[in-house]
Amino acid sequence: MPPVLSDFDFFNPDSPSHFNAITDADFYWKDRLSEFAGKEFSRENAEFLRITSTLRQLDITRYPETAETLVNEIYNNFVREGSSSWINISSPARSSYNPEGSIGERIAALNTMRTQIINLVKTDILGRYLNSGTFDRDAKAYEANPRFVNTR
Repeated sequence: MPPVLSDFDFFNPDSPSHFNAITDADFYWKDRLSEFAGKEFSRENAEFLRITSTLRQLDITRYPETAETLVNEIYNNFVREGSSSWINISSPARSSYNPEGSIGERIAALNTMRTQIINLVKTDILGRYLNSGTFDRDAKAYEANPRFVNTR
């Protein structure tokens, strides 16, 4: 039997199906949510969550150059004024990002923005997705082939 909405406990932080767990670890659901967001004209928020998820999983002390590149890419594509995929965050969050700051300061600012986008997605895109026929179709595909989890 395919999963139903009640199987997903997106708002309980102790649940493996919590929203952050899904967006940080499960490529199948990240990709499905991003696809749906694109159809809803909100792809930039889902893409921002995907790329900041990658940053969160990166060992920045071991791979500082990769972290620097990724942070600059996130800033240039999602945060910088006039960027191609401008995300919907508060002015104080956007202005807290100092392109000249340390990598730790810039990541902290991006994490603040990530929290705002998560809240926006949870209250907007996610609700529409979970109540859509698209979610039902994706859940059936997931149930039919659970190897989708954590693969690309």
